[in-house]
Amino acid sequence: MVGPAVRGPDFFDRETERAALAEMLRDGAHGLVTAPMRTGKTSLLRQVALELSGTIDHLWTR
Repeated sequence: MVGPAVRGPDFFDRETERAALAEMLRDGAHGLVTAPMRTGKTSLLRQVALELSGTIDHLWTR
């Protein structure tokens, strides 16, 4: 079943990846996230963007 990116309480079990990406971005690094389809890339990026909202500049496409 294909559905939208998850948010809020439906986003779970990605704490290590979320924390690492957020730290890199706060430190001024650029990031590229690659993985097979349907593995949670969009959900991860949206969660980090929400967490860092107003503290970093980001480009969201699509």
